[in-house]
Amino acid sequence: MTRLIREQYVVGHGMLAQAFHRNPVVSCPSVIFASGVSDSGCSDSYEFLRERRLLAYWLEELGHFAPFVYFSTCSVYDSDSCNTPYVLHKLSMEELVSAYPFGVVVRLPQVVGPAPLTSNTLVSYLVRKILASEEIQVWENAVRNVIDVDDVVIMLNEYLNDWGSFPKVFNLANSLSIGVPELINFVELALGRRALKNSVKKGSSYKIDVSVSRVLASRVNVDFNLKYLEKSIRKHYQRYRTL
Repeated sequence: MTRLIREQYVVGHGMLAQAFHRNPVVSCPSVIFASGVSDSGCSDSYEFLRERRLLAYWLEELGHFAPFVYFSTCSVYDSDSCNTPYVLHKLSMEELVSAYPFGVVVRLPQVVGPAPLTSNTLVSYLVRKILASEEIQVWENAVRNVIDVDDVVIMLNEYLNDWGSFPKVFNLANSLSIGVPELINFVELALGRRALKNSVKKGSSYKIDVSVSRVLASRVNVDFNLKYLEKSIRKHYQRYRTL
């Protein structure tokens, strides 16, 4: 049975979903589907099927009346990852969402936020390794794009308030990507500890179109400057300095 959407409806309980619960949009009724597979290393067909069934259910329930947001990944542009089971699954889910007139696909890069250390985010992984004094293999040439989860919410809510003016499939990402060695340095500064690093000459970079992100960021005063990521990591992970 379908239902009318009169406010923001959030599906999920993870870091993204909780961020939207903390900062709900008021002016635009919408659906935030934040309950998908989050581990980019996942190859479990059961988990992919679970997400497909859940997404199909909520699309049928709520996808006919208001913007329905699905989170995909910017890894679709990464030549090292674009053919992995995870990315192929995400592309399949994008097709499912885009078949609905109100479907919105938001491709995200790495997201940093108040996730538990057991989570699958890149920064949580680095924090775990450093706190456990375990060696990190550092790909010297690898570049990653990282955005704060709170800014994802702020910028996406701005998008939803004017969603008719923007593409229905777009990247919500930091204007500046960062080398993995520099990213690890920021985590070290937040924790006040040095990482055990084994550098290898591997890795690559890929381009992300951030034209929509730049417009949204300027509207809500999100400044993707050189200090942005360092401040974000400190905000969410400095509490682990005492461990």
